Amino acid sequence: MKQALIGLIVVCSTSMALGVNASSNLDAQRTHYQQALAKQQQKDWQGFEQQRKLAGAYPLKSYLDYQHLSAFWAQSSDQEVLSFLSTNQASHLNNRIQRRYLLRLAGQQRWADMLEAYPQKPNNVDLQCYYHYAQLKTGQAEQAWLGAKELWAYGKSRPKACDGLFKAWNDAGQRSSDDVWQRMLLAFKAREKGLMDYLGRQLPSAKQAQVKALQSAYAVQTNYLKSVSKIDSDWQAELVDRSLQRLAWVKLDSAYEQWQRLYPSYKAYPELADASAQQLIRAAISSKQSYRLKWADQLIELYPNDNSIERRLRLSVEQQNWAQIRTWYPLLSDTAQQIERWRFWYAWSLNQQNANSEPAAKILLLLAQERSYYGFLASDTLGSPYQLRAQRHQVDSERQQLLVESDDFKRVQELQWQGQAEDARAEWRNLLSPLDKDQRLDLGEAALERGWDDLAVQSSIIGKYWDQLELRFPYAFQNEFTKYSKQRQLPESLLMAVARQESAMYSKAYSSAGARGLMQLMPATAKETARKNAIDYNSRSQLYEAETNIGLGSAYLKELMQRYKGNRILSAAAYNAGPHRVQRWLAERGNVPGPVWVETIPFHETRGYVQSVLAYQIIYSRRDDKLPPLMSEAEKANQYQSRYLSGG
Repeated sequence: MKQALIGLIVVCSTSMALGVNASSNLDAQRTHYQQALAKQQQKDWQGFEQQRKLAGAYPLKSYLDYQHLSAFWAQSSDQEVLSFLSTNQASHLNNRIQRRYLLRLAGQQRWADMLEAYPQKPNNVDLQCYYHYAQLKTGQAEQAWLGAKELWAYGKSRPKACDGLFKAWNDAGQRSSDDVWQRMLLAFKAREKGLMDYLGRQLPSAKQAQVKALQSAYAVQTNYLKSVSKIDSDWQAELVDRSLQRLAWVKLDSAYEQWQRLYPSYKAYPELADASAQQLIRAAISSKQSYRLKWADQLIELYPNDNSIERRLRLSVEQQNWAQIRTWYPLLSDTAQQIERWRFWYAWSLNQQNANSEPAAKILLLLAQERSYYGFLASDTLGSPYQLRAQRHQVDSERQQLLVESDDFKRVQELQWQGQAEDARAEWRNLLSPLDKDQRLDLGEAALERGWDDLAVQSSIIGKYWDQLELRFPYAFQNEFTKYSKQRQLPESLLMAVARQESAMYSKAYSSAGARGLMQLMPATAKETARKNAIDYNSRSQLYEAETNIGLGSAYLKELMQRYKGNRILSAAAYNAGPHRVQRWLAERGNVPGPVWVETIPFHETRGYVQSVLAYQIIYSRRDDKLPPLMSEAEKANQYQSRYLSGG
C-alpha cells in the first residue's frame, strides 16, 4: 500500500512538473514572438531571425514566417513560397501570399505555372484577368474569350491588369460591336460619361448615329425622348429605357408622359418596358402624390413586381389605409406573402375591418411562434407570451477536446492572447468552414467558455444556428454593462441589445464610416459626449476599450433617451441615423402609432436596426423574472409628432 502511494505521488509530481514546464515553455515562446515582432518593426532582421528560432514550434510561427517572407519577397524563391503555401493551407495568411505569388507569376508571364498554382478562377478582378489571359496563352482560347466577355460587361473602368486580355480578345476578332454598345449602356447607367465616350469612339462609323443618340439621351433625357416618334429597334428601346429610368427621378411627370406616348411601340420590348415601369412606380410612390399614385397603381397591375408592391404596401401602412393593404397583399407572389412583415400587416388590416377576424387570428397565432420583431408584435396583438424557443447545444467533450487540441484552434487561442483580434477572427472563420454542425457548435461553446464572445456569435452566424441563443446573444462584458446600466439608469438589456446590433460584441469593430468599438461610436460623437459627461477621453484608440466605449455609448444613448422622453424607438433611430433625421421624420409623418412609425422609417438600414434593438432587448432579458414589452404603451401611442417633435 505504501509503495502504491509513493508511486502515485511520483506520477502526480511528474505530471505537475510537465504541466509547469509546458506552461513555462509557452510563456517563453510568447515572449520570443513579441520580441521578434519588435525586431521586425526596427528592421533588425538578424535579431528577428534569432527570436524566430527561439520561438520554436510556437502556434504563431507561421505569422513570423509570413513577416519574413513578405519583407524579403523580391529575393524569395518559388520553393520558399510554395513551401509556405503548403505548410499553411488552413491559415488566412495563405490567401495573402497566394495573391502575391500569382501576381509574381503573371508579371513574369509564367502562365502555365500560374494555372498550375491556382487552377480555379480567383475572386479578385486583377487575378481573374490574368487567369483568363493565362488560359489563352496555354491553348484554352475558348474559355479565355468567355472570361473576357464576362469581365468586359461592366459599367466602370477595369484595372490595367485586364488590358492585355481585352486587347487579345479584340485583336482576335472576338469582341463585337454589340459588346461595346452594351458596355456603353452600362456606363450610361453607372453615370460614367468618360468611359461611355471612350467606348463610343471604338464603334464603326455605321454605329455613330447610335452613339450620338446615346450621348444626347445622357445629356438631356427629355429632349431625346421627345425626338423619338416610334421605337423600332433594340438599341432605341434600350436608350428609351435608360432615359426613362433617369428622368423618373428628375422630372417624373415628363417621364410618365413620354412613357404613355411611346408605350404602343415600347410594349414590344417587355423586359425593358417592365424595367422602366418599375422606376416610374417607385418614383411615384416616393412622391406620395395622389394623382401619381393613381397611374402608378395602373402600372403595377400592368407589370406586377414584388418590390413595387411592397413599397405600395409600406405607403399604405404609413397612410393607415388598411383597405389598400387588403387589396395589395394578395397581389404579392406566394413567396413574398410568407414574409413576416406582410403577414403581420395583412392580419392587422383584417382586424381593422373586423376586430374578431378569424383569418387574422390564424395568421397572428402562427406568427406569434416566431422569435422576431414581428413575432413579438403578433404576441402583443394577441396578448400572448413571447416565444424565445431557445436551444442549447450538448457538447461532446471528447469531440470538443480533439478540436481544441488542433493546431488551428491553438493558433486562434494565441492570436487572442497576443491581441491580434482581426487575425483571430479570420482564422476562426477558416477553422469553422469545413466543419459539421456539431463541431461548429462545440467550438462555439469553447469560445464562450474562454470569453471569446464575438467568436461565439460568429459561430452561430456562420452556421445559421439561430436558436442557439447563448451563442448568438452572449452576456459579454458583463461588468461594464452592469456598471453603466446603473450609472445611466438604463436597462442593461437595452445597452447590450444596442451593442449586439452595432458590433456583434466585437470590441475592435470598425465600420466603413469610421465608427468604432462595441457601441460603434463616431470619434466626433465620442469627443462631444465625453466633454458633456466629463469622461476621460483622449484618443480614438480608447474606443476599442470596452470600459471607455460602453461608458461613452451609454452616455450618448441616455442623452437621446432624455431627448425623446424615454422612447426607445426614436432613441435607437437617432443612434443609428442621427437626431436630425429623426426630427425630419417626425415632422413629415404626423401622429401615427409606434408600429406604424417603425415600419415607415425611410431608411431600410435604420428600420431594421430599430426592429432588431427592440427584439434583442427581449432576448437579452431572458434571464430576468419577466420579459419587457416590445413597446411600452407610450411607444405604441398614436401621438408621435405632438409628443416628441418638440423634443428636438
